Amino acid sequence: MISIGKNRKGNVGLELVVFLIVLFACAIGFFVGNIFINEVNADAQTDADLQNLTKDVLNDWNTDYPTLFDNAFLTIFILMWVLTLVAAFKIDSHPLFLAITLMILVMILVVSVYMGNAYEDVVSDSDFTTITPNYPKANWIMSHLLVMAILIGASIALVLYGKNKIGGGGGGFYG
Repeated sequence: MISIGKNRKGNVGLELVVFLIVLFACAIGFFVGNIFINEVNADAQTDADLQNLTKDVLNDWNTDYPTLFDNAFLTIFILMWVLTLVAAFKIDSHPLFLAITLMILVMILVVSVYMGNAYEDVVSDSDFTTITPNYPKANWIMSHLLVMAILIGASIALVLYGKNKIGGGGGGFYG
């Protein structure tokens, strides 16, 4: 996911960290965008100089924004997970590094707890409390970030160290 070159051994932790940071940034960015669209729409609806068509378009955009970007967040989440698994499959790994990977994953899980707490702090702000219920998928994933990080990390480790060299994936216990 991060680098294209062949020398990619051991960056499974980096991929998971980037995954979590992108999710966090997307969620907060989508919420801030919704606040911005709400303010623009409120100003436009009271502006007498704008045509009714413009007001209707802005109102429709304001109404559709949460559903669109909630689904976009879920799509980003699923695609990044799949792409991370594909990248993990392409890494030539040795089972000896499993212990190191597990230690790195434990550290990343600790970081995901802090990111989940930071998310909860941000969305508990008065500006966000009216916005987050409009994003049920993104809010659920981010509220359960530790569980998601465990699932993603376990699936990456499974793909990274469970493949068989006979199958052409490289690494694995038979390598």
